[in-house]
Amino acid sequence: MPKSKQRASELVTCDRCGANVRARGLGSHSKSCAKKEKERLEDEEFADIVRKAKKKELRRQRREIRNNLQRLEDAQSSIAVSATAIWADPDPDVEMQGSSPRQYPPVDHDAALPDFHEADFAPNEPDPGSNEPDPGPNKPNPELDDIKVEYHPHSQISSTVHHFSEFTRSRMTEHTVPRNNTPWEPFRTRLDFEIAEIALEAAMTKDQTNRLLDLVHRSASGNDKFTLQNHDEVRSLWNLASQRYTRFQNDTVSVPFDSEVHEFEMHYRPLWDWGLDLLRDKYLAPHFVFDAQRLSKFDGERFVRFIDEPWTADAFWNAQSQLPSDAKPLAYILYADKSKLSSFGTQKGYPIIARIANLPVHIRNNNTALGGGRVVGWLPIIVENQEHAKKKNYVDFKNAVWHTSFYQLLASVAQHSNMGYWFECGDGIQRRLWPVILILSADYEEQCIMALIRGLKGKFPCPVCLVPQDEQSVLATHEFRTRHQSEDVLRTARLKPSEKEKEAHLKAFSLQNVEVCSSCCDIYQILM
Repeated sequence: MPKSKQRASELVTCDRCGANVRARGLGSHSKSCAKKEKERLEDEEFADIVRKAKKKELRRQRREIRNNLQRLEDAQSSIAVSATAIWADPDPDVEMQGSSPRQYPPVDHDAALPDFHEADFAPNEPDPGSNEPDPGPNKPNPELDDIKVEYHPHSQISSTVHHFSEFTRSRMTEHTVPRNNTPWEPFRTRLDFEIAEIALEAAMTKDQTNRLLDLVHRSASGNDKFTLQNHDEVRSLWNLASQRYTRFQNDTVSVPFDSEVHEFEMHYRPLWDWGLDLLRDKYLAPHFVFDAQRLSKFDGERFVRFIDEPWTADAFWNAQSQLPSDAKPLAYILYADKSKLSSFGTQKGYPIIARIANLPVHIRNNNTALGGGRVVGWLPIIVENQEHAKKKNYVDFKNAVWHTSFYQLLASVAQHSNMGYWFECGDGIQRRLWPVILILSADYEEQCIMALIRGLKGKFPCPVCLVPQDEQSVLATHEFRTRHQSEDVLRTARLKPSEKEKEAHLKAFSLQNVEVCSSCCDIYQILM
């Protein structure tokens, strides 16, 4: 039953948690459930990251324990050899206080070894091990609690007997324990090992490791001076660097749906301010091109035009032709695509990446240097509501959220799109800059949202022109879509007396019941 026909006191079941709530509060309850689900997914993702970090630390500790055990075994082997020599030597480096140990004759090794699984004495004879052995005529009788030391026959060391009070062994001190003075081998130096260990713990890529080693060599050679002392100093310098350029800000986007106003957070850099950051840079200043050009190459008979940069294309030429003679276009290229933020988990993001078309391709398409593409905004992602997933008004709601958010991103540009803006660039020249959105790039799914069309199943599935669905394979020209045309169609449809007539009129042009973002650009002319 539609929500508008339910009584406020009726209980309905929440599709998310199964709880029974009043119809009046279903919207806020669903919103709360969605928020809890989002927090749960974020907690799971964070727990997964922590679990992997713990596993990594556990593996490191296990390696360290194995290394310690190996060193201990080596030390014990050394101790065992030393002990054998000590007890065999008539004058050992141990404390054998009192009388000298009594010697027994060596064992005859040519004799057959006894079978230790059988008794080595006759059945009727007493166990010789239960009594003291006959000391012989030349050996003193053993005393109570004497200690006898027997060695393996292969050692060829005679047995010895010591009085209990005199039987002591010297313990190896920490200074006498064998040590490996080069535990970092096969690394040539300890510094080599420690730097390689940092690269391993940080899971650096091949490129990152090579960059780190290059920095170390540069510092060691004295060509560059390294002054950073600790993490706090690094963090403070990054904070200072971030203040030199336009920072992200957080705003709330509000869109009504189903008798409620839904709010979404949007993080973005003001697009105009970001462009001015590049314009004031003295190193980028010589590379900016503000005037349109047309390039041609002579083929022997005539000049044939070619295009290699945005300012050599018709769109840039036409944009400058529509401006006052003293104005210079500052052209933006925007790219939008929803994607997963990592190879694990399900968290998604909707970044907007911007480039300045006035810069040459080797600068604007470089994602690491100043002047290259930068993320300037994150559009909201709506959590799917199974109750409304396939409803037409819910599709319109999601499209309205996209266009409202996109307008928020362009707001700083739109305020200067009527009069321009005088600005002193990095080369010291003042120019009257006029913002222009030259290209809006996206895949077909995003373009359908940008152009507010109905996709492949619509009568006119192209976001740029009005080619009928059944004539797409025919190579011919068709009427282009325009912002004014779409606004007129939407205005006429909303004047229809019934929802059925309004929907039929919009379907005739494959448009949605949402106002297109018309801030400082005709979206149909810039789609690519």
